[in-house]
Amino acid sequence: MTRHLQALVPALALLSTLAACASSVPIHYYLLEAKPPAGGLPAAGISSIGVRPIDMPDYLDRAEIVTRGSDNRLEVNDLDRWGETLDALATRTLAADLRGALHTASVVVLPTDLQPEPLRRLTVEVDRFEADAGNVVTLAGRWQLVDASERPTSGSPFLIKQAISTGPLGDTSQKGAMATAMSEALATLAAQIAASAR
Repeated sequence: MTRHLQALVPALALLSTLAACASSVPIHYYLLEAKPPAGGLPAAGISSIGVRPIDMPDYLDRAEIVTRGSDNRLEVNDLDRWGETLDALATRTLAADLRGALHTASVVVLPTDLQPEPLRRLTVEVDRFEADAGNVVTLAGRWQLVDASERPTSGSPFLIKQAISTGPLGDTSQKGAMATAMSEALATLAAQIAASAR
């Protein structure tokens, strides 16, 4: 009996060491970032815009970063996470990109306590917003601007592809490049919306 216990001690020590190593693996957190506004004069006659929270698919409603593998398989990255919910990050980034594209401060995230209330409201429904195994970010969905009476004034479906500038997505160090590409895709969407909002 004692001999069996003595044989177990090294195995238990090894298991304990492995568990400690597994628990010490760092978790990385990422953010999206608005594109710095280009120089230019404010567009004339721009009415204020309130950006509603972006409607994301349920599979993206998690802290972990989701990528799309081969055969439409979703890969959830336990060690790579968003600093806050992806819908909140994307909404705030898109609003900042719109402010830059329109050269106006009259774009706010809804709900807001700022007065007066925005004259127009932007709704964005996203069908897809992730990177794939080919190192390309896809942002797809539709947007619509409505006036204070909720009457549509403009809108369009969108499909934006943005290449990731570095290596394979399996490498944790590349998730920063992926977040940058996702930020650039939002800036492209903001430019499309701004062209119709002028």
